[in-house]
Amino acid sequence: MRISTIILGIHLFCAALLLAEDIKAQTVSIDAKQVPVIQIFKTIEEQAGVTFTYNENTIQGLPAISLKVKSKSLSAVLKEIEQITSLKFKQSGNLIGVSKAAVVKKTLLSLHLFHPIAQFCLKM
Repeated sequence: MRISTIILGIHLFCAALLLAEDIKAQTVSIDAKQVPVIQIFKTIEEQAGVTFTYNENTIQGLPAISLKVKSKSLSAVLKEIEQITSLKFKQSGNLIGVSKAAVVKKTLLSLHLFHPIAQFCLKM
């Protein structure tokens, strides 16, 4: 009985440590207007304890962005940045890889297959 109580106590202590670390590292607040993406990355790195890895060509030429978030999770902030830029993020531990999002080109045939056009007929 005594040993199982000690083991249970150790498990609860470890679980509490894991949860505390997760909460501390995942909250980000940013209020930026028309700043380069690299500056947003630096702010996130300072607040979340992560490191962005990217090729300079990936972020070169991107327009300045505005971002206002308060106490949002790191994953939510990254998704928001993905929506306003052409970037894609992949997190592995404390590293966040940055790449350009794949561009999907739509053809008339693919548009017809997935979104039928009314009164349109293509004969070959």
